[in-house]
Amino acid sequence: MLNDSWTLVHVASALWDIGGTSQAGIVMPALLAAWKDNDSTARDVLACLNRMGPAARPALPQIRTAMQQPQRGEQSWSGALAFDLEVEHTCRAILARLTDLPDPAPAREE
Repeated sequence: MLNDSWTLVHVASALWDIGGTSQAGIVMPALLAAWKDNDSTARDVLACLNRMGPAARPALPQIRTAMQQPQRGEQSWSGALAFDLEVEHTCRAILARLTDLPDPAPAREE
């Protein structure tokens, strides 16, 4: 099992880019766990969630929680403000796009 949050984010993102929606059940928990474990991964996690579109809906609670924080990320260097603003912008974009979507229809059996 991968225990490095950065590796987990990169592997999950690649899996999403290759497999798409069929991989959402694997990708989503991996991204959210990595982000929870290491807030510095937020920019990369959010970039993948942004590409995922409606499949990213399970991340909305964690995105809302991030938006309630006075600062996102534990950056202590000079790029902290730019990082925070980028994360905030991406969170807002995802929330705006996904918040009012209807619940996905259940798969039909044939």
